Amino acid sequence: MVNSLDEHGRTPLHCLAAAAAGAKCPTQVEADAHALIENGVNVNKQDKDGNTALHLSIFHLRMSLSKILLQHKDIDVTIANQKEKTPLHVAAEIDDFLVLEHLLKVSNASKAFNMTDVHNFTPLVVSIRNSSQVNFAHRLLAAGADPNYQGDNVYDHFDHDNIHLDRTALHYAAQLGLNEHVKMLVEFGANVNAHDMRRRSPLHYAVENTKMPTICLLVSLGGDFGIHDEDDQTALTLARRNGFAEAVEFFESEANRHRENRYKKKRRGGGKDEIAKKRRRSSTDTGYKSGSPI
Repeated sequence: MVNSLDEHGRTPLHCLAAAAAGAKCPTQVEADAHALIENGVNVNKQDKDGNTALHLSIFHLRMSLSKILLQHKDIDVTIANQKEKTPLHVAAEIDDFLVLEHLLKVSNASKAFNMTDVHNFTPLVVSIRNSSQVNFAHRLLAAGADPNYQGDNVYDHFDHDNIHLDRTALHYAAQLGLNEHVKMLVEFGANVNAHDMRRRSPLHYAVENTKMPTICLLVSLGGDFGIHDEDDQTALTLARRNGFAEAVEFFESEANRHRENRYKKKRRGGGKDEIAKKRRRSSTDTGYKSGSPI
């Protein structure tokens, strides 16, 4: 009976997890959950939408039930629903840091770090797209999530513009102008010049979305505004095309500064060469030098 299914393919445990807020007090929910588990309910059973009870308990903010499920010896946090979301994706969507901490205690949690949903989003990307706060994303990175991961099978994933979504977390942080995320991702090893399938770097997306502070930050972190995308656009030419005058002025100023630095470096190098030549000439001079002790 504990594994009987309703018309939605849900067990009593699913129904408990999805019950409307206030339908039962937390104490009663916990008692019912323990009773179902003791009687052999399948904690990993998926309903018609592919959701487990854990997916539903996280989504419906049933923290006490989520904790009970995550302590079960058989719980599998890598199960994905029909939208290919794992419980970790759901927690990232609602920015539930407490649930994340409990999820990370499960033995196979790290296997879910780089799992992607139907949009090719990892939990890290979902977190960045859904919250301006860095806590959730920082905890994922500290636990071992890959900041440069771009998905397993990018050819199967398209966005609404029919563009392949093989972008890194940094591409999205740059696109949204989330500077704290940008700094954090780079600190954890994100490639500031990573390119997606259109060969666009995070800087291209910062320009396209007129995120001037992010543009300055990316360049200060080593962002190359000379990278060409598949349309042969650099961040500079893209800014010109879009009439983003502030970015154009900034890039041109940076380009001039780089040229001046190269020129100064070359001149310093030339001066050293001349000194070396003079020393070589003096070493072949047979005359005595004033001040010489011999």
